[in-house]
Amino acid sequence: MARQNKNDAEFFPHDSDMRNDIKVTALRRKFSHTGYAVWCFLLETLTDSEDFELPYSEVDQELLAADYDVPVEELREIIDYATRIGLLQQEDGKVYSEALKRRFIPLLEARERRRQRAEINRQNGRRGGNPNFRKGQPNPYYQRGEDNQNITETAQNITEDNPKVKESKAKESKPIKKTPVGEKKNASRFSAPTVDEVRAYAQEKGFSIDPEHFVDYYTSNGWRVGRNPMKDWRATVRTWASRDRAQTPVQGAQSLGVGEFINSKGIRTYGTSGQPVPPEAPPRPSDAHYWSETTKQWEKTI
Repeated sequence: MARQNKNDAEFFPHDSDMRNDIKVTALRRKFSHTGYAVWCFLLETLTDSEDFELPYSEVDQELLAADYDVPVEELREIIDYATRIGLLQQEDGKVYSEALKRRFIPLLEARERRRQRAEINRQNGRRGGNPNFRKGQPNPYYQRGEDNQNITETAQNITEDNPKVKESKAKESKPIKKTPVGEKKNASRFSAPTVDEVRAYAQEKGFSIDPEHFVDYYTSNGWRVGRNPMKDWRATVRTWASRDRAQTPVQGAQSLGVGEFINSKGIRTYGTSGQPVPPEAPPRPSDAHYWSETTKQWEKTI
């Protein structure tokens, strides 16, 4: 059975040499195999979570520790250390991986394109058709009058003057009540932010985004992320900022290679944990390559 469409994914992509990443290696050395196992568990859990973020209250920590079969204190130490070295980020009572979210941007954009195409097809399906073919009315092209007039004459008699047609149209012309975008049906409903709210949050977090473009874009699509109604606009702002940073060209570099991106400080990086790369370096050839500070070139993992 196909799963419901949510703002998550079936699997997470990662480099084949993830265990050799400098930050992952540090995590492994400090916490041994337990640290690496918890890191992989977290990636799987984040991938299956809404907006690729996990709530991180004390209760959530206990539930995660029970799921991963590790003591709560050890789980906190691992997550805090991963946050300190940049593998994870913590914000607004949630934990997430900025690098992981960035890798799902193409997936979310593809879902949005499919949703828009489906909406266009649905709207087109409502247009056209013969207005005389209404539920509860016989097909005029298969009727014959009592005087055996032919089908064409019978069909011609059913026109806009036909009271049945007018009555049917009058019933169908009743306006459909729609809930305005951002209007709360109850206290737990999503409330769309204003441009000023988005601008204030972006300035608070140091994001370089256009708040008017953000609000206009999501207003036009009904404040949806993929096929799903938006639940947390601040999380969407963070994803939006990550996408903008990933698409920012490197000053003085030829181009970005496989798995490369620009982090929040404008530094060219690659891999799951964001290993830095000199801006003048050539593009990364593949996921199997790592940057060697010794040879000052891309080396392939053996």
